[in-house]
Amino acid sequence: MARTRGRGEREVVVEAPPQNDAYTVILAISLLATLAGLIFVAFDYSDYSAKAPKPTPPASISQPAEAPGGGGPPQAAPAEAGKTPG
Repeated sequence: MARTRGRGEREVVVEAPPQNDAYTVILAISLLATLAGLIFVAFDYSDYSAKAPKPTPPASISQPAEAPGGGGPPQAAPAEAGKTPG
């Protein structure tokens, strides 16, 4: 603040108006983003109805089918598969 004093006068305080800087712009952007988010939440909330949904029946658990070919050790590859005709 600039202070000026003349002869026999009271002290006069001259104040400069506040300036908008980058932080003010960021604050405004965050306010707009918050308002946009609230609008989207309101749209999403309006999709829900007031009554509870119907309960789903419990899932039935069945036995898995047996893998084809049965169990057992892996079979070896045929010996002729790796040879080249020649």
